[in-house]
Amino acid sequence: MYSAARWRDVRAAQIARMRDQETQLDEPVTNLVAFYSIMMYILAVLAARLQGLRYEVTIVKKIFSLDDEVKQLSQTVFGALELLMSDCVLATEPSTTAILVTNNLFR
Repeated sequence: MYSAARWRDVRAAQIARMRDQETQLDEPVTNLVAFYSIMMYILAVLAARLQGLRYEVTIVKKIFSLDDEVKQLSQTVFGALELLMSDCVLATEPSTTAILVTNNLFR
């Protein structure tokens, strides 16, 4: 939900940029990039912790019954990371590509 609000801000800035023919929209894009950076960091730390827990559970403690639950949590976190990566690739595009501006307005 938070990223949707950030994208709305970027789209509004894109519209204003096209309407007023300004050259920059730094603040909305910077906020969006900061959001994605923080989320990537949090999910990466969580993924690393889950990998450590999985190693501890299966290799050290030999509790194989918990492996499926930890594996499922890891897959969920990696899936979220993958979605976040595909979404954040476009985070800097609004400041450089006018075509994406018009495409993003109709999302």
